[in-house]
Amino acid sequence: MKLKKTLMTTLSSLLIFNSLATTVIATEDKNNKNRKVELKSQENNPKESVISLTDKKLVEQKIGWGNLSVDKNLSGNAISLLLDGQPVEFNKGILAHAPSTLIYDLLQNKDDNNGSQTDNHQYDRFVTYVGIDRSQSNKGEVQFVISASNDKKTWTKLKETEKMTGASNAVKIDINIRDYKYLKLEAQALDNNANDHAVYANPILCHKDYNDEQISGVPALKKVSVYDTEIQEKYTKEKTLTSEIQQLVWQRTFIKRFGFYNIKKVIEDNKDAISAINYLFNNTNDALELWIQSGTLDKGGSAEKALKSWVSIYNNYHEDFNSQSKNHALWLKVAIATAITHGNDIRFWTGRNPISKATERYLMIKKLYEEGRMAKGIRTQKISDFENLHIDLMRWVVDTKLDNKEINWFADYALKEKDNHKDYLDAYHYITYRSGFNYSKDIYHDLNKADEYNKKYNFKSLYDSKEEYKNKDIHHLWQVFEEGSVCGGLAKTYANVHQIFGTPASVTGQPGHAATYIYDKKDGKIIWLIANDITGFSQSEKGERFPLGWGSNYQHAYYNGSYLLLSAEALNTPDKFNQSNHYVLLADCLNDNHQKLQSYKKALEILNINLDAIQGCISVLKENNVSEAVYKALANHVAKVYQYHPMVMHDVLKEIRSNMKSDVQKIAIDHLIQSTLKKATQVTAKDFIQPRECKEVAKSLMGIENNELATFSFDGENAGKIVMNPKYENAEIRWEYSLDG
Repeated sequence: MKLKKTLMTTLSSLLIFNSLATTVIATEDKNNKNRKVELKSQENNPKESVISLTDKKLVEQKIGWGNLSVDKNLSGNAISLLLDGQPVEFNKGILAHAPSTLIYDLLQNKDDNNGSQTDNHQYDRFVTYVGIDRSQSNKGEVQFVISASNDKKTWTKLKETEKMTGASNAVKIDINIRDYKYLKLEAQALDNNANDHAVYANPILCHKDYNDEQISGVPALKKVSVYDTEIQEKYTKEKTLTSEIQQLVWQRTFIKRFGFYNIKKVIEDNKDAISAINYLFNNTNDALELWIQSGTLDKGGSAEKALKSWVSIYNNYHEDFNSQSKNHALWLKVAIATAITHGNDIRFWTGRNPISKATERYLMIKKLYEEGRMAKGIRTQKISDFENLHIDLMRWVVDTKLDNKEINWFADYALKEKDNHKDYLDAYHYITYRSGFNYSKDIYHDLNKADEYNKKYNFKSLYDSKEEYKNKDIHHLWQVFEEGSVCGGLAKTYANVHQIFGTPASVTGQPGHAATYIYDKKDGKIIWLIANDITGFSQSEKGERFPLGWGSNYQHAYYNGSYLLLSAEALNTPDKFNQSNHYVLLADCLNDNHQKLQSYKKALEILNINLDAIQGCISVLKENNVSEAVYKALANHVAKVYQYHPMVMHDVLKEIRSNMKSDVQKIAIDHLIQSTLKKATQVTAKDFIQPRECKEVAKSLMGIENNELATFSFDGENAGKIVMNPKYENAEIRWEYSLDG
C-alpha cells in the first residue's frame, strides 16, 4: 500500500505538470543478429586454470536423435543460445538432442592416438550455459540436470533447471565439482522430444579463482547488473543525476546495447581493440555520449560487426579525433555513425557487390567534405547543415547503399550534371522508369562496348581490372542509368544522390510503391519531404529503424512514416532532447518504481514530447495496476501534447485504452481520439511547421482522406480538364495520362 500511495503521489504530480509530454511505445529495434562468443583465459588466468569439457574423456553417451555434435549444431552451424534476450553464437559447445545423457571422466583427457591421458589438475568448478539451440526458433522443451559421482553408480544432483523452451534465455550453470571424478549431463525431454536440441555452450572446467566475467585491459567494463546496483545506490544517496552517475549510465547503456560478451570477444580477438574501447570510456571526451546518442543498431545488425568497425576506424584515424585537430568533433560523429551502421552489411543496392568496409566509408565521406564536393552539391547549399546534424541523423547519410568507389564516382557525375544546369538531385533525370530490366546483360560487361559507355559515364575509376568489368555478378549505378528501373531503383537513387552530398535520406514503402524520405530545413527547422511520393505520410512505412527509434515496428502503426515528424520536432532542440534522454536512460537503470517515475517526469519537464519517457511512464503504471482514472488523466495529456502528431497520438491512446477494463472508459478514449483527430484536420502553419502532412494523416485515420491521383469533369469550372489532387502538388514524381487512349 505504501508503494502504491507513493506511486500515485508521484504520478499525480506528473500529470498535474503542464508540460507532460505523452508518448507512444518506442519499440527500439531489437537486434537479433547472432553474436559470437568465445570465453578465453584472461591474462590473470593462466592456461592451466581452465579447460573445455570437450577435451575430457567421454565415457558414456545416449543421444535421443541424431549424433553428438561438438562445437557445431546439427546443421553444421555455430551453436547459438538466447542470452539477455539476444541470440549469441558460441565457438565451443556440445549439442546432445534430448533425451540424452553424457558422462565425462574429469580426471582423464579425451582419447588420442596413444589412449587416454591422465590430467594432473583437479578442477574446482564446472561452468556452462544451457538451453535449446536457436536454430529451433521458439520450439522445444527441455529440462537440464547436472550430477556428479566418484564411481558412476551413486550420483549427487548438483543442478536442475526449470523447463526451458527455444524462447527461454540461456541459464548459466556454475557448480563445485572439486570432490568428484565423473560428471553427468542430462537433457530430459518434456511432452515430446521434437526440436529438443539441447546445448551446453562454452562448457569449461576451471579453478575456483577463475573469472569468466572479466575483460582484461578495460577495467570500466562490467556486467549490466553490476552497473545497475552501483547506479541505484549512488542515485538513492545523491538524489540527483550527478556527472559521476551520468558517466556510469552511459557506460551501462553502452554495455547493454552492445553486449558484455560481444565487447569481451572483440577485445580478446584483437588486443588493439583495447585502446579503441578505452577511448570511448574515457570521460574526458564526448565519444561515449555520442555513441549513446546515435541510438540502437539497425534491424538485423550485429553488435560485434559494429564494434569491430569502430576499432578499425579508431586504429587508422584516431588522430582525427584529437581535440587539436580541425573538425575533430565532426569526424568523431561521422566515425561513430559509420561504425554503428556497419553493424549491418552495406553494399550497392542491387545486392551482388562487395560489402562496404567501415574505414573506406569513413574516408570517402571525409574526402567529399574536405574537397568541397559535398558543399557544392548539398541540397540546402549550407554545409553547416551537414556539420550540425544530430548523430542519429548522420546515420542516414553514411549508410548510403552504394559501393565506396561508387560514392566518389556518383558525386563527380552528379556535380557535372549540376554544372550543365540539369536537375542533378532528381532520380528521374538519371533513370527511365522501366520494368524487365537486367543489369547482367552481356552488353554491359562486354569489353568491346566499354569505351562507348565510358565516354558517356566516365566510369574507369569504378573498375580495378578487366575481369571485374566482365563479372556479371558485380553491378554499377551507370548500368541502372542505362537500363532503367522501377520505383525501387528510383527511390534508392533519390536517397543515394542526397546522401553523398550530406543530406539524410532513406527509402520508404508505400502501397505497391517505393518512395524516399528526404531531410530539409524550413525557417531553420528540420522538416521531412517524400520524393517519388504517391500516398504521403498517411500511407508510408519503414520496417527498419527510424531516427530515435520512434515508430519502429510499433504494434499499432503499420504506416508509421509520420513518426519522422515527431523526431524532427525533438531534434529541432537537440540539446533539450539529449538532456531529456539522460533521464530516460537513468530510469532504465533504477529498480525503484517511484524513482523511475520521477526520472521520467524530469525527462518530460525538459522535453514534453519525449516518446520514450511517456512509454516509460505507461510501463510503470502497468506494473502497479493503477486506476483507470490515472490512465484517463494521462490520455488527456497525450491528446493535448500530440495534437499535431495524429498517428503518435492515436497509437499511444490505443496503448492506454488496452489497459482499460471498463467499456465506458474505452469509449471515452475512442471519443478522445476522434475529437483530437478532428482538431488536427484544422491545423494551420501557425500551429505546426508541416500542417499539410498533419491534416493528411489525421484525415486518413478518420477515413476521409482523398488519395485519388486526379479527377476529370465533363462540366463545371474544370470541364474537360484533368485536375491533380492538391496533396501531390509537391511530389517529385512523373505522371503520364491520356484522354484518348
